[in-house]
Amino acid sequence: MRAVAALGRVPRWVAWLIVFLCAAGGPGVATSARGQTIDREYTLKAVYLYKFATYIKWPERAFHDDASPFVIGILGPDPVGVDLRKIANVKKIDGRKIAVRNYEQAEDVRECHILFMSRALAGKSQQAALQLLSGRNILFVGETPDFLKQRGVVDFVIHQNRIHIYILQSAYEREHLEISAQLLRIATVVK
Repeated sequence: MRAVAALGRVPRWVAWLIVFLCAAGGPGVATSARGQTIDREYTLKAVYLYKFATYIKWPERAFHDDASPFVIGILGPDPVGVDLRKIANVKKIDGRKIAVRNYEQAEDVRECHILFMSRALAGKSQQAALQLLSGRNILFVGETPDFLKQRGVVDFVIHQNRIHIYILQSAYEREHLEISAQLLRIATVVK
């Protein structure tokens, strides 16, 4: 319980999943042998990427068939894949296996339900990907100040050492995604 309480003001499900990831050998919220704090930003973001899928409904046409996996993609540099793969090994989304895929360029993206673009991916590459893939029922998630201006769906913003979630309403409507009221309550919705 102390480990969960030490995580601060993150939702309880995030705290428990972080404790699970730490126990599984992933980056943690503890200290290293030398007493240095281990950064948990991308562990938290990996948890959020997984949890987004449990609070969003995709249209049936977003899947080839009932056996198709739920695909979480990372475009460009990958700071979340290790933690996402740990989650994918033990979790499912609506009974579907989770597949974590890396893409070098937007043209490589085929079936994908959540596409994460880190701040290490150039802004022009993000904008080009959003233009190319727009309208394909993808939850585009980024972490740069201009991500929503470029018509991304969800943006992670760090403020006072906390992750804040911003959601662009017109973008999730464009992608035909149904976002639950529960997720909308913890996010800032931009109209």
